[in-house]
Amino acid sequence: MEKSEGNLVRWIASRYGARGDRVLLGVGDDMAMVRGGADGRLLLASDMLLDGVHFDSSVHTPEQIGRKALAVNLSDCAAMAVRPVCAVVSVALPSSWTMSQAQGLYRGMEQLAREYDCAIVGGDTNSWPRPLVIDVAIVAEGWKRRNVETSKAESQKPKAESRKSKVESRKSKDESRKSKVEIGQATNGSWQVQGPVLRSGLCVGDGVWVTGRLGGSLSSGHHLAFSPRVWEARALAEGLGPALHAMMDLSDGLSMDGDRLAAASGCGIELDAVALETVASEAARAASAEDGRSVVDHVLNDGEDFELLFGAGAGANCELRIANCEKACMPAGCSCSRIGTAVEGAGVWLVSGDGSRVAVEPGGWEHWKD
Repeated sequence: MEKSEGNLVRWIASRYGARGDRVLLGVGDDMAMVRGGADGRLLLASDMLLDGVHFDSSVHTPEQIGRKALAVNLSDCAAMAVRPVCAVVSVALPSSWTMSQAQGLYRGMEQLAREYDCAIVGGDTNSWPRPLVIDVAIVAEGWKRRNVETSKAESQKPKAESRKSKVESRKSKDESRKSKVEIGQATNGSWQVQGPVLRSGLCVGDGVWVTGRLGGSLSSGHHLAFSPRVWEARALAEGLGPALHAMMDLSDGLSMDGDRLAAASGCGIELDAVALETVASEAARAASAEDGRSVVDHVLNDGEDFELLFGAGAGANCELRIANCEKACMPAGCSCSRIGTAVEGAGVWLVSGDGSRVAVEPGGWEHWKD
């Protein structure tokens, strides 16, 4: 087997990815899911950041580094449209660091943790005569929303019937804890818990979309200051419902992550070259003018965008609902753009304005390869 991060992950998935009674979703998505929590499901993820790979401590402040360490985990929650609950933080601090630097690392996480209501509840602290290593593990759960139909029915019952229903509801809760909880929506009385959105649901004919702008993240500093799309993902999941077929976040570049989305769903993706030009960031355009690489190349391969890549049912109705999500729930500057279509076959393809089609090789970031 050729040495590469992708091959290693696939090997690990083949050994540990099988779902048992307690593991509902194993290796292969942005987060794993196990039995637990109020609705029977908890989601887990972790990300390790290394000095010299994900940040440069000689240039970036401890606050910036700490912020990014938590933000990339929150982006995993956004990728599956779930609610962050808590995180644990483990660090290997350089022996030369001061107490002030170590505290700055955690201060960088604090504001973001408050903003997304994600408690930092522990972790581990070590020191060594080497560069900084920081690992954050996060726990999440499905978003709860009011079950309108159930609420209406309950409000019309007499008080005695209501008391009876409460008893029955408690019984049903006990039963539901014993029963197997499947991926998808779980209903708990008058509340409905939205299930996670997976990578594997993209269907042929679906529109392929992204949030925000792509490319130039490293040169512009976006990778340190981005806003995890947690609220935007929730809005899309609630606004589109079952028509939101698949989603992930863009961390390693559109060419690499697009290939992963296609492979997980068993289809191909055609990307519109003209559309990719329109979602390019100003930093990507500036980098293109400086280094001679095309703007589309930067959009495809720069990585560290931390935007959402998602597939939704085709048709004007879905496009209207996405537009409504933008207007109602998304901050200024965070638009959703259709950049392609899911097709029969495999891999990612770039379609030019003249209709010609060329294969896109995964060219973003990949750890550990020859």
